[in-house]
Amino acid sequence: MRKHLLRGLHVSLVALAGAILCLGIAAQNAPKGDWHAQFQTGGEEIWLQLHWANSDGTNTWGTSRAISEIWGLDPTFAISTKANAHFEMRRDAGTISFTGDFDKGVGFGDFSFTPNPDFAQAMKSMGYGDLSNDDLFRMAERDISRDFIKKMKAMGYSNLTLDQLFSIMNHGITIEYVTGMRDLGYENLSVDQLVILRNHGVSLEYVKEMKAAGLTNLSTDQLVTLRNHGVSPDFVKDFATLGLAHPSVDELVQLRNHGVSPEYVKGMRDLGFTSMSIDEMTSIRNHGVTPEYIKDMRAAGLGPLTPDQVITLRNRGVTPEYIREMKDLGYDKLSIDDLISLRNRGVSADFVREMSAAGMPHASVEELENMRNHGVTGEFVKGMRDLGYSTLSIDDLSSIRNRGVTPEYIRDMRSVGLDKLSVDQLISLRNHGVSAEYVRELKELGYDKLTVDQYIDLRNHGVSADFIREVQKQGYKNATVDELIRMRSRGITSKSVI
Repeated sequence: MRKHLLRGLHVSLVALAGAILCLGIAAQNAPKGDWHAQFQTGGEEIWLQLHWANSDGTNTWGTSRAISEIWGLDPTFAISTKANAHFEMRRDAGTISFTGDFDKGVGFGDFSFTPNPDFAQAMKSMGYGDLSNDDLFRMAERDISRDFIKKMKAMGYSNLTLDQLFSIMNHGITIEYVTGMRDLGYENLSVDQLVILRNHGVSLEYVKEMKAAGLTNLSTDQLVTLRNHGVSPDFVKDFATLGLAHPSVDELVQLRNHGVSPEYVKGMRDLGFTSMSIDEMTSIRNHGVTPEYIKDMRAAGLGPLTPDQVITLRNRGVTPEYIREMKDLGYDKLSIDDLISLRNRGVSADFVREMSAAGMPHASVEELENMRNHGVTGEFVKGMRDLGYSTLSIDDLSSIRNRGVTPEYIRDMRSVGLDKLSVDQLISLRNHGVSAEYVRELKELGYDKLTVDQYIDLRNHGVSADFIREVQKQGYKNATVDELIRMRSRGITSKSVI
């Protein structure tokens, strides 16, 4: 009799506790708000977006679901108009009820949430305390069920926090995914590891295929790294067929990052580059060397090349077209070093044509480089020849151009009476800053029969036209060049003359 009374009392207490829990849940404001929906994939799926407010502020949640998962949702709504539609998302944690209108697959309306008190009671017995209606709503959204929690616990994920459960579901981690990873040898993964793997697209299929490709002992970090860098199982398999059977993760990433594909390596090997290391492969690819480039270079007459030579030629802009053009201009025996040197100094085929047209055909590599370095152009050569300097050597042309002697300078000097100047005289005058204006001013001051050397001496000693004017004002109208230099050298200025 006593046992029956105690059993009855226990049942009553449990019922009372459940009733109190139901009243507590009911007393809370269950989430409600508005929704927007759009049918997708030919009416087989629907995108749902919910908006609601609570004590934390305004919330938005969206999900794509199969029509079959939502009670009362008619697939014909995707192509028809329906007013006052009603459908429900029934979950273990509670039911989200939707009412509203659809017009050709697009819907709007209001939603409300009814929590499941049995679920709340069960969660409390599993150690999750008193869950709020907001908590239950979030669990319903993500379809977190008692069955899911139990299965996760059976796989070693006991005492998961509410946030961990939300994280697991938010990132699409299913029981099948966890089981599959365990079967593939990845047991005892933490929730964070599962989330990272799932976030970076490491699927079960990817892991299986990587194992089949020979990468059998990858860590989770290595799986993520390979996936992030686009290293596919086919990429690994194709390299294995080329003899790269056991590459490291770093080597695979290096190859993938630098665009070294199996097709690229095969193409290079077909051209004789059979013993390149991974570093050489990535280096040559980084510099834009392709099998097509090498084929074109060979067609242009450039024989077997080393990886370093190919890289240098490519970096310096030596193209097959450049080689062919130079050959057409008579430079058909240029070495690799010649081609690189010419290209480095900006000697183009157009420049060679220009110099040839100006009367400089068949210039050597060194002469072409010399002229290009010193700014000797076809126009410059023609200008000098028009002024009578028709027998200048390339060295002479380079020398006078380097010192700033231009056809314009020579014409200006002739305009003040200095004609038939030698190359050395022109260079000396230009070096010492003797300009046509200086000569003109000195002539106006009576110094109209000076030699080139005298103009240079006066300019070197700082005897300016202004200095001579001041000296002449003081009565020294016929001072010689030597006297002017002597006065200037002794520090006699126009003021001291006064």
